[in-house]
Amino acid sequence: MKRLWTLAVRACASPFEPRVDVTASDREIEALVGASWIGSASESFVSKLQVAWLDSRCRALLRAASRQP
Repeated sequence: MKRLWTLAVRACASPFEPRVDVTASDREIEALVGASWIGSASESFVSKLQVAWLDSRCRALLRAASRQP
């Protein structure tokens, strides 16, 4: 009976709740994380990882192997 009551309350309250703009919320979260210390640290880590991958032997071997028939 409690589940039915909860469902009824949600159904009645739903039209009066504000709509959520998911795209705008995502942009705000990205801006907050990007401005935080963990955002800048992760950006630095990702850029170093990308530079290391572009300069790696493994990447060179994979490229050479993919060119062969």
